[in-house]
Amino acid sequence: MSHRAVDTNVLVAANGRDTHADLECQLASVDMLVAIRSDKSLLLDRGGEVLAEYLKYSNFSGQPGVGDEFFRWAFQNQGVLVSVELHKHEERVWVEFPDLAELKDFDPPDRKFVALALTHPNSSVVNALDSDYVESNTGLAAAGVDVIEICSHQLKPAI
Repeated sequence: MSHRAVDTNVLVAANGRDTHADLECQLASVDMLVAIRSDKSLLLDRGGEVLAEYLKYSNFSGQPGVGDEFFRWAFQNQGVLVSVELHKHEERVWVEFPDLAELKDFDPPDRKFVALALTHPNSSVVNALDSDYVESNTGLAAAGVDVIEICSHQLKPAI
């Protein structure tokens, strides 16, 4: 079974509020979260970094959006989902994040998703709206990171 490190922007898009995601992207995000929940393929870190970030953008009650509901499900089921250890690194944020020149500008908060995908076999990162994955595709590919872009037509422009 393949596992998925799900970037927070997928939950935000699935919620359909405070996002630039169009309806097509929102529905693709909902479909992806439903599939991940169905096969319990969410990949988490043991330190709780992913869930802590989800909490910043999701409602713990699980309402009113699908992203909120996914966060609540992930929190309630973290004990049975695959969880890996990530180790802090002073420069790269995570020891498990690739030490490649092509990734030196990769968004630090998103590095945990890449590190997760590299730490567990047959894993990938799911992205909806952040352009940093596409902008860093050469470095990510060199590191062996598989990224599933579910809303490539809606990528947030680089700032």
